[in-house]
Amino acid sequence: MMFLGRVVLILMVLPALSWAADNPWQQLEKPDQHDWSDKRIASYKKYGARDNPGAVLSIPTLAITAGVYADTISKSLEAGVSHVSDTSRPGESGNVAIAGHRDSFFRRLEGVELGTQIKLQTEHSNQLFEVSDVSIVDVLDVSPLDQTGEDVLTLITCYPFYYQGYAPDRYIVRARRVDPAMSVETTGSID
Repeated sequence: MMFLGRVVLILMVLPALSWAADNPWQQLEKPDQHDWSDKRIASYKKYGARDNPGAVLSIPTLAITAGVYADTISKSLEAGVSHVSDTSRPGESGNVAIAGHRDSFFRRLEGVELGTQIKLQTEHSNQLFEVSDVSIVDVLDVSPLDQTGEDVLTLITCYPFYYQGYAPDRYIVRARRVDPAMSVETTGSID
């Protein structure tokens, strides 16, 4: 009887594993947490990586890779980063805003420079962006969420990065979508 139960379990899991193998954004590795706060490491251990992010955000030069989840509830922000509602969804045209904690996945954003490349992968698209602006705004300034006439990616985290308690400002990274063929010609391989 126990053998039959294992066979049934294997038959149920195999299709899911096959589907996940075809969708690399579903297979996120455990993040490098060496510069995370103890609180965020404990939360990540408690909640773990959530299944099925809607997209994967990666910034290779900063060693950032995170699942992008469709909500900003606490569990999503512990497992990865979150799409900000009322902005374009990952893969769509317009302003796609993504928020993350300053003491976990977005800790390394402090090292971002103009021209840094950001990849955003969904089930149906691979988009490449280049950082065009970095700014610090007041916590009440929501203008970075405004829709734009061009395809942009807006990353948001609390600032200052090492502030204890509720941070008074927000660190905004704005990146414009670029033509991958042009980017390859001017900066080398995007992989």
